Amino acid sequence: MSHKQITIGFVTNEIVGGYEKSIFNAIKDAAHDFGVNLVVYEGRPIDSSLNFDLQHNIILKFVDESQIDGIIFSLGGLFGSISQAEGEEWLNNYKHIPAVSINVATPKMPSILLDDELGVSTLMEHMIVEHGYKNFAFVSGPELSPEAHRRYQAFLLSLEKHQLEFQQKNFFQGNFAPESGIVAMRQVVSTPTDIDAFIFCNDNMAIAAMDYLRRHSPELLTKYAFAGFDDIPNSQLSYPPLTTVAQPFKEIAKQAMQVITRLTQQEPVQPEYYLKTTLVLRESCGCIVNTRSHYFENLTTSSFKLQENIQSFDREILFDQLSSALQQFSDISNCFISLYCDGSSVNNEKLTSPPKESELIFAYVDGERQLLSTSTKFDTIELLPDHFQNLPNASVRILKALFFQKERFGFIIFDVLDVQEFELESFRSHLSSMLNGIMLIEAKNSANKERANAYLKIQALNKRLEQLSITDELTSIYNRRGFYEQTEKYIKTDQNTGYLLFAIDVDDLKSINDTHGHGEGDYAIKTIANIMRKSFYQHDIIGRIGGDEFLACAELESPDELSSILRKLENNLDEFNTYSKKPYQLSFSIGFAIFQGDTKEQLIQ
Repeated sequence: MSHKQITIGFVTNEIVGGYEKSIFNAIKDAAHDFGVNLVVYEGRPIDSSLNFDLQHNIILKFVDESQIDGIIFSLGGLFGSISQAEGEEWLNNYKHIPAVSINVATPKMPSILLDDELGVSTLMEHMIVEHGYKNFAFVSGPELSPEAHRRYQAFLLSLEKHQLEFQQKNFFQGNFAPESGIVAMRQVVSTPTDIDAFIFCNDNMAIAAMDYLRRHSPELLTKYAFAGFDDIPNSQLSYPPLTTVAQPFKEIAKQAMQVITRLTQQEPVQPEYYLKTTLVLRESCGCIVNTRSHYFENLTTSSFKLQENIQSFDREILFDQLSSALQQFSDISNCFISLYCDGSSVNNEKLTSPPKESELIFAYVDGERQLLSTSTKFDTIELLPDHFQNLPNASVRILKALFFQKERFGFIIFDVLDVQEFELESFRSHLSSMLNGIMLIEAKNSANKERANAYLKIQALNKRLEQLSITDELTSIYNRRGFYEQTEKYIKTDQNTGYLLFAIDVDDLKSINDTHGHGEGDYAIKTIANIMRKSFYQHDIIGRIGGDEFLACAELESPDELSSILRKLENNLDEFNTYSKKPYQLSFSIGFAIFQGDTKEQLIQ
């Protein structure tokens, strides 16, 4: 690949909320300021055994010295709970590429680090001297995390300096995830304590802990003081606003970009760079300050409904629909879809790196779909055929894996001006489902041409295709088509019977996705489906017809049927919210109507 300018790879954990989103935005801005191209390889924790995490992580195998001049690693989220030795071994995969690490020290490359100790000691000095707190609790990060260890040691040294005793029972082992903050608060609620203040190893745990108390024991929210570390955007918006130690995200990104550009030019650099943190005082520690937020995230959402406007099992129709859909998102300048050659899918147990060859099947450049030649195959590691290789100046390119359950079949590339990660992930997920269906149909058509040899194969594909066409992949209940078809059959069995129709919308799904990640958003949708299963009879029809929209049809067997179903829905929802360990409360809005008729058209009306 010939570079007109430097191209830097950014290897990171999922870019959703909190720390990862903050550091990504800073890296993106720094790339623009330095006039370099940025290619984003977005993975998941490399030690994860979750199936979808394994599928996403194939993207980390695309990092290659032929495509980029250097790498910036954001390793905290990727390394999860692995040891230093395991992390060093994983980094050997990239030893031939100039690289820099953010917030994780490693002898394999220069590291941009924080003065965690100074940040924590400054915070503790404020809590002890200004507020007079004496009894502290500490919620740590992962046990093997060096930055979590540094922050804990600085906490202990501050107590020792002021001759304050720390009781080990007030140490809570966390993992940086919001759930561990909630676990700590559950213990506090159940056991009386003389704690004055909680120090959290990051903001995510602190915000989740305060939110748990606000919902379950609001009287304790004013009894304790709270402080975190990072100063992520949500720390300004929490209740109460969170006192924290701010990471200098812009300075981190600028320093990382300076170091990596020097490395690409073979200029000398230091092994470590330390940046100062800043104490940010807000109400959670007991201060009375002006906490009006200066942070405003783009909360506007498009009215364009992705699932309703991109749905076809014909390849050409789907790509025409996709081109029209992309025009609704002005921040996406280019989009490319490629499938692996030598088989439409690869089982994840056998795949350790991407297949050698791929084929470009869709290209959208500068607002228009591009007609492709008959042969668009290329070496997978090159990402695109030669004539699509050149990146726009100072652009951001994001790679995402295309997969359906255990099958990986390709990848999608977005060149973006700005990033709404939720929108990109929606594109990826929905297109994966549609392309999987298309490949099944195309495989079926191919098998039909060899009917004499492939009769059993055709039967299996037809069965899978039929199931796919009426079943929602995420929840395993009916999709839009399946719901209407099954309901029409249902009501025709007895045209003199009345029926109840319910419309259920999940509340604040976008907030769950933005704050806790797409995995939690999927879990919330599946939970609503399970609540509906428990609330309706087995012969009733339930379905998911859109992202957060559900429908149900039940026979009106008695005058009390409506109130009975509503009561079961409410009780089952309350049961989940009471016993779940999730950092959020699920809720939904319900509409209902009585229906009597025998046609699909009357049902839709």
